[in-house]
Amino acid sequence: MGRYDLHLSEEEFWCLVPRQFHALMERKRQESLAAEYGPALVVTAIQAMFAGKKAKKIKVTDYMPSYIAPKKEDQPWEQQLKLVKELHTALGGV
Repeated sequence: MGRYDLHLSEEEFWCLVPRQFHALMERKRQESLAAEYGPALVVTAIQAMFAGKKAKKIKVTDYMPSYIAPKKEDQPWEQQLKLVKELHTALGGV
């Protein structure tokens, strides 16, 4: 992804720390969403013209392949902690 999507040289890629790489990938994702928004808005508007009362349920993000809907509910922190402890134990931690 670093070489193809971000157009980094091998040297630039290996000089990145994980936080920098994640920030660049998040920026690339935002760029993809921005590029998809215009055409998705046009499709949504056209569909809304013909949908009538059903138009309220139509969302622009339904036509954006890169859009990932936010999760409606997150795991409670207790359950997340339990999973981390299980993983730690499975990897040989004490």
